[in-house]
Amino acid sequence: MLKQYLKKYLEGASGATRIVVDPSVDDDLLLSVASRTEGFSGREIAKLAIAWQAAAYGSTNAAFGPELLESVLAAHKDQKARKQLWNSAAASDHSAPLITK
Repeated sequence: MLKQYLKKYLEGASGATRIVVDPSVDDDLLLSVASRTEGFSGREIAKLAIAWQAAAYGSTNAAFGPELLESVLAAHKDQKARKQLWNSAAASDHSAPLITK
């Protein structure tokens, strides 16, 4: 799924500026990312890929490499952990979840 979204949002992105994907963003790196995104929904993975696209467009020369991939991934993992914490706090208060996805 990661590879599909990488192709859609980074390699196949349309626009005036073409994103340059570093060759080191390969299947081995994507397998590593897949293991670290275990438990992400399809929607969360799509949002991650869109965030990669936005970060690439915001970088020098619209370049996307492992460092950018890792920094955006870390931010998304932190965001997911925070949502889970909020939801568990809400559940312990016997109230409706604050965040559903």
